[in-house]
Amino acid sequence: ILESESRLRMMVESGRVVPYAKAGPDFLTYNYISERAAAVFGRTMAEWERPGAWLEFMHPDDRDRMRRSAEQELPPERDFEWEYRLTAPDGREIWVRDLFRVDHKVDGSLELRGVMTDISSQKQRELALEESQRQLEAAKNQAEAANRAKSSFLATVSHELRTPMNAGIGFADVLNGEAFGSLNPQQRDHV
Repeated sequence: ILESESRLRMMVESGRVVPYAKAGPDFLTYNYISERAAAVFGRTMAEWERPGAWLEFMHPDDRDRMRRSAEQELPPERDFEWEYRLTAPDGREIWVRDLFRVDHKVDGSLELRGVMTDISSQKQRELALEESQRQLEAAKNQAEAANRAKSSFLATVSHELRTPMNAGIGFADVLNGEAFGSLNPQQRDHV
């Protein structure tokens, strides 16, 4: 048991995973949270142990959504996965993937058990990829618009040049056919 516990502790303490448990039925207070919470999320254990700490640390843009999610009934024996941001004391956003379920303890009471994982670097890559795709789409749309403008410009210029050019070419053909008399070599060269 000690060896198994040691192995489990090493695995938990070496990653960016924070196991936790919250007592039911309201699941507001942690009755267990790994000491990794302090290192991963930058908050002391005393801060994590305060009632409502989770919502208190929630990023303002996610707080209402997560409050509504937490207020919904969380049926036992079902897996849940939530993504949200926590705010570190230094103002840094930390993206969290929270995997949990509600189970019955031996005494029949409910306990929410889960793991929070810092997925900030993955989210930053996803957001950067989305931004790159938006920029590529915008550049593609801009290139297509430029291509349409070029085609329209060329069609207009071609039409505008062709009309006066046809008169000049027609008159040159008339002169070349010597309709007004013979042309000397210099006149023929000019025509």
